Amino acid sequence: TDKVKLDASIGIQGKGPFEARRLHPGEEILGSFAKGATVAVTVPPFRAFVMLVSNKPSLELGVEGCEYEVVRDVPGKAAIIKLLGMPGTTAKISLPELPRKFTKATIDGKAASKLIEGGSLEVSFPGKKLSKPWHRKLSDLKPCDVPADAESLYEATCFAADNNALEIRSKFRSGETNIEQVKKARDAFFAQELLIQRGVWDRYLFDGKMDTFFRLRTKPIWGGALRIDLGKPTEVDKIVLRRVDDVFKPEVAHVSTDLKNWIAVPVKIEAEADPDETVLKRSYTVDKTWLDIKVNKLTLDMPKNLSAIRYVRMPGGAANVAEVVAYNKGKQLDRDGWRASNVFASYPNAPAKLAWSGSFKIDEAAKGSYLVVPCIGRHGRDAAYAALRMDGKWLGAPSRAVSYPVNQWEHGANRPSGGLSYFFPVTEDMIGKTVEAVVMQFEVEDKRRAVTLGQITPQAWITTYPMPFESKELVLE
Repeated sequence: TDKVKLDASIGIQGKGPFEARRLHPGEEILGSFAKGATVAVTVPPFRAFVMLVSNKPSLELGVEGCEYEVVRDVPGKAAIIKLLGMPGTTAKISLPELPRKFTKATIDGKAASKLIEGGSLEVSFPGKKLSKPWHRKLSDLKPCDVPADAESLYEATCFAADNNALEIRSKFRSGETNIEQVKKARDAFFAQELLIQRGVWDRYLFDGKMDTFFRLRTKPIWGGALRIDLGKPTEVDKIVLRRVDDVFKPEVAHVSTDLKNWIAVPVKIEAEADPDETVLKRSYTVDKTWLDIKVNKLTLDMPKNLSAIRYVRMPGGAANVAEVVAYNKGKQLDRDGWRASNVFASYPNAPAKLAWSGSFKIDEAAKGSYLVVPCIGRHGRDAAYAALRMDGKWLGAPSRAVSYPVNQWEHGANRPSGGLSYFFPVTEDMIGKTVEAVVMQFEVEDKRRAVTLGQITPQAWITTYPMPFESKELVLE
């Protein structure tokens, strides 16, 4: 909360009274004040705050008594204002002097004539009232011994994440579109030949095409590993990787159902049988060299007594892989929902050195809430990872800031040495549960960027974006 004095210190002149309005984030009429008065304003977390102070009548539409958003303000058309309030709250609203006259008012389609007659109305917002702030700290994580399940925690986040290009991530973060022009623009971008050749999307492993590849376009961490998530426990006899760059020759793969128990499976490597499939014309690898390279077929025959598996991890730099297929009793399995990554280190190659943990109960969460675990301080490049424990399971972070390493289309993600924050969606089954957040720190691979271990102070927060308002629609005609 900041205090703003309404005088020459903020550049205003003349006599009062002065009307103060917040314009961003969201809009609100703060009130009318004498010159020299002090107004307390609350700046929400991570937001800029814009206010308007004037002794002249406002030319903006507005509502007194609650926050609002002007959706449409076009002369000759009905004005649309979104009334905003926290779930389960009520507000007594009225209209200030408006810049033009209206003859009819409705709220969610119901008559609200009192508003244009100078009166007020009580508005109730749906939902259960929050008893706690929607943005709050849950725990300070304290130093602890590296836990026995450190590998499971680390793998949970590696398998939750991806290394797709930023443009691919933005497509899924934005969601579907009903705007035909946007859809056509997306289709044109994601179908272009250069994007496909650069191999920056894990989908190319599962598209049934031998001429599309998932490639390494950034330096892998501690040698990297190819991870494949089958989406759910699946009965598998055999996994086959087709047209695999000759530089990727793992001797063994590890498979798991639960991220806890890992079983070693030998990798059989043989040249592709079809001579037309033994050479790639171009290699978009991290050093950007163009080469003719040989390709192999990698086969993983599962032990006969093995139960269903979900996770596959193969250490090494999987520079170019065309397809990953799996079979059960001779039948090829459906790959819908399969995912892959190729940049993160194999845990045995770079085990955790230090750890922090903190427990908390999520007794309430606003809609759209997510947990944030910030690693405050310098931890080293690619050297701090966070995950959760709940009900004996491990939950990874699907996203973080700064973004996970990417196989870049044109511009990559920054890979900073400090301040990474991990994001975990709050799901319905988390409410009322005790959750433990764990942060692990690793050795930095690049000794030129080495940092002293133990210099971070991790925390756990709950927050949401946008603010968890409920809304009603005010229409003025």
